[in-house]
Amino acid sequence: MALAATPQLIERLRAQKEVTKGDIYGLVVEDGKSPAVAMAMLVEGEGQGELGHPPSLLLPPPLTRLGMFKVSEGDSTCPDLEAGEVGIVWDQKDVMYFCGPGEAGEPLTTLPQAQLNSLFALAKVSFTLELWSRDSSRESLRDPSPVPGLHSKKGNATVLCEELDSAAACFRLRSGRLVLHNGSGEDGSGGVLCGGGGGGAVVGGDEAAGGVLFKAAAGKKKGGGGGGSGGSTQQEATFQLLFNRSVSAADTTSAAAPVVRVDSRETHVLSAVVSGEAVVYLDKGATLKAIPNVLANGVAQQVRLAEYWLAKQRAEPGLRGPLTALATLPHAAGHLLSLIYPEAIDEDKLKGYREAVHQAFLLPLDRPMVRRGNGLTPPPGIRPSALANPHASLSPPGLGVASVVSGGYMYYHYLQGKSDDKGWGCAYRSLQTIVSWYQLQGYTSRPIPSHKEIQKCLVDIGDKPADFIGSKKWIGSTEVGFVLETLYKIRSRFICVSSGAELASRGGELALHFETQGTPVMIGGGVLAHTILGVDWNQDTQQTAFLVLDPHYTGSDDLSSALAKGGVAWKNSDFWNATAFYNLCLPQRPVCI
Repeated sequence: MALAATPQLIERLRAQKEVTKGDIYGLVVEDGKSPAVAMAMLVEGEGQGELGHPPSLLLPPPLTRLGMFKVSEGDSTCPDLEAGEVGIVWDQKDVMYFCGPGEAGEPLTTLPQAQLNSLFALAKVSFTLELWSRDSSRESLRDPSPVPGLHSKKGNATVLCEELDSAAACFRLRSGRLVLHNGSGEDGSGGVLCGGGGGGAVVGGDEAAGGVLFKAAAGKKKGGGGGGSGGSTQQEATFQLLFNRSVSAADTTSAAAPVVRVDSRETHVLSAVVSGEAVVYLDKGATLKAIPNVLANGVAQQVRLAEYWLAKQRAEPGLRGPLTALATLPHAAGHLLSLIYPEAIDEDKLKGYREAVHQAFLLPLDRPMVRRGNGLTPPPGIRPSALANPHASLSPPGLGVASVVSGGYMYYHYLQGKSDDKGWGCAYRSLQTIVSWYQLQGYTSRPIPSHKEIQKCLVDIGDKPADFIGSKKWIGSTEVGFVLETLYKIRSRFICVSSGAELASRGGELALHFETQGTPVMIGGGVLAHTILGVDWNQDTQQTAFLVLDPHYTGSDDLSSALAKGGVAWKNSDFWNATAFYNLCLPQRPVCI
């Protein structure tokens, strides 16, 4: 089997210093030409006790086990593989790939994100289901039921999964009239129940999924969960789960009189509503009729995960209540993770569970990646409808090595939200952009502060007089740092330069910031404020170009407009005023998960 890997997988593998081994999960392309893509690593035995369920349950379909990986200290031999499996070895020197047992190793190549996106899209399935389980241990053992197996059933998860695997499960494309149904074909594939594609055209099940879905639902640039840096785009299609009840009735092969049995014994049933979304990978080259099965498997996997949480709720009454299904796509991971959390539980109480997830998948232990705030689809009221990651399509000028913001953010600028802050609100907007970065990486769920809330914060801490609230007075980088620390507990570093010409000499310092912290930088000088998203720095010549997000932009929240009008662009060092001094606020990344 030919194999390539995501850059994130290789980077995480190279970061491992201790001897370990585990399983490789990835995507297999159905075209028979492209290599399989290794995307996730699951450490052998890690996290299963702490999680209470197999960690692989968090990997959405069609991610499948491809083989094994091994981290060693100088041992570059092939892992113990079965026929058809592949192996990856990191011996602290090279990352080698073995295409089967007994084969010679060769260097593992990376698959660029743009190429992965050309092969696979994301599909979201919104659903609401009720899950219940019976506590059989509390039922009387006397007077056993005369109907064998009546009280042996402990819940409805299996029934739900069977229904999802039948032709009754249907999926409606949110942005069109296309409805797909699962599992009625002889080969187990589904079909088209209602064939309205893009523009109302009738489509068939043998058409390529990519060509149909993304005519009806235009792909969107990813910003949430940190997937936006690197100049790539990720197409999405959003579906709603429906059940065709007439199919179940029509499939009944024999009619029978209904039987009602009343059992007066005490029983204890716990139920919970699980709602949210399942997110899966879609092979764009697959036929449309093959898609419903993948969607159904994604929802079924969330049902199985919800079954675990229902058992936890029985043991811990404080966890009881609705369950929320979500998915994250952390930039540092490079692959989706499907999650379910009790709606009412505080993030702090989930810390042990999150730690186990990080350890099982070799994820960094210094940043949030599986919090609710990392979800691909934000909860209502948490994230604004601003433009996400407008820099993603820009290429650096090529002076040296480019270091840019790590993760997603929202672009805040003049006149947004019906607020006329033209001429005075640029630093406020830069602060809002920075806060959005912390939201999208899962560090905070506190909303974006308004101009008035920023002003009130500065008055409350004694930095400004009372009449500052409601004024049109400027703020600078120091005030930005005060608000970040007061409202969001975020510390900042500051750089002061005597002139714009001196900024080029700080290229290395800024590059280090983006490589280690990855947060947007607010810069204020003279009467203007901007947001720096990255630098292209040449260590030998000290030449520096700056990726600048301009809060003075007054156009619509449209990518083409923002790019055409210079809302975000690479700037040479002469962009800065040579006679003005500048202060830079460099927000720091808290160490937490």
